[in-house]
Amino acid sequence: VGALSAGATSTFTLVVQAPDIEGEIENVASVADLGGSVDPNPLEDEARAATSITAGPPPAGADLAITKSGPATVRPGAEFNYSLFVINHGPDAAESVTVTDTLPAGVAVTSAPDACEVSATSVVCEAAQLGAGASLEYVVTVTAPSAEGEIINTATVASGSADAVPSNDSDSVTTVVRADAPVGPPPLAVAPHPHM
Repeated sequence: VGALSAGATSTFTLVVQAPDIEGEIENVASVADLGGSVDPNPLEDEARAATSITAGPPPAGADLAITKSGPATVRPGAEFNYSLFVINHGPDAAESVTVTDTLPAGVAVTSAPDACEVSATSVVCEAAQLGAGASLEYVVTVTAPSAEGEIINTATVASGSADAVPSNDSDSVTTVVRADAPVGPPPLAVAPHPHM
């Protein structure tokens, strides 16, 4: 990966072949900083994704899935990023895709992609179509509340197409706002791509 600046992300897509027998498989990914920086949140350095292998064809429609990521801790009033990653598992294209990010109380948006509409309580991003196997990512920059405490941010994805697996249409991330939150090099974290 090389150097990764504060708030930045790096995405890798692997194309693999499923086993020829039915069952459930689990994929584990981990990340490590070999440059000597101290990671204050090592529990975020590993992520897992489970996939069911079935003989039958996938259900018709567009299985959209979303992964939401953000820092584990921030200082009051600090600026940080939320990342929203959406993928369409297919088998069909998704039409009129809408991603809604509901903002926690006290969180204010400082920047968002052009495809997104920002209000005091949410960020709504839209795409006309997302093909099977295609993905998109939105990065929203915000400022933390001035008061200490726990904030929970939830994002959802929906479309005008049928979705047979609604359980992966929403994801949340919890961030603790505290005065002694680490500063300097950001902690590393691994977030799995949304999966069926």
